[in-house]
Formats: sequence, C-alpha cells, structure tokens
Amino acid sequence: MRFDQKDAAGNYLFYREPKIMASRHRDAYLEVMNLLFDTYSRQMEPMLASIAKALPIEQLEVISASQALEEELFLGLRQLAGIDLDRLQQFYGVLLSDRFLPLESSGLLERDGAVVRLAPKHLSISNEVFVELMR
Repeated sequence: MRFDQKDAAGNYLFYREPKIMASRHRDAYLEVMNLLFDTYSRQMEPMLASIAKALPIEQLEVISASQALEEELFLGLRQLAGIDLDRLQQFYGVLLSDRFLPLESSGLLERDGAVVRLAPKHLSISNEVFVELMR
C-alpha cells in the first residue's frame, strides 16, 4: 500500500492514537506526521522511477485503501492473534463491527473486546469465513 493516499476528508491514513489526540501534544503530532507524509508523498514518484530503472520490475500493483483493508482482514484473520478492529477503523476510517456480527453469531468468529479472530474450531475452514466476510 502506498502511504501517500488520503481519505475522503483529505487526511493521510496514519494512525491517530487516541491518547495522543486527546493530549496537549495533538497539534504538534499532527503537524509532524503531515510533514513526514508530505515529504514521503513528494518522493514516491521519483523513487519508483529510480527503482524502475535499476531493477527489472515486470509489474507493480498499487492497491486502493479498500483493497488494502481487505488484505489486512484476510491476512489478519489467518493469525491466531486476530485483528484489532479499533486500529483498523481508526486507520481506514470505516466502521467494521457490523460486518462481523453474522459471523460471530454463527460461531465462526469470536470477539475479545476490539479483537476479532477465527474461532479455534473453525481454523480449518478459514477460506469459507473469508468469502462470507468479503460479501
């Protein structure tokens, strides 16, 4: 995922830790992070051009934020630790809890606070769970 993308409100997609955002350091944090992401964004195209000249890249795939979210869901649920919905909701700016309710009520997923994971007895059918989640 390219980190030079912004959400619909024009904000970079960096994590806004709630404790920092509620502190007196909020404005300084946002200023520094926006400066870092602006700098990164300006360097993206020159860097890709330089890499393209130096390395024989056959294909480069740039994915959207929604595709990146789907990848995080797919890969994160394959891990026993599961995924932290609060972090994903903050990072991608979308409400995810409702997408998991049907799978939770059917016993395919389990929730521990903000963390959702495959129910242990359903690890062997993980692909079926992912298909349902992506609908």
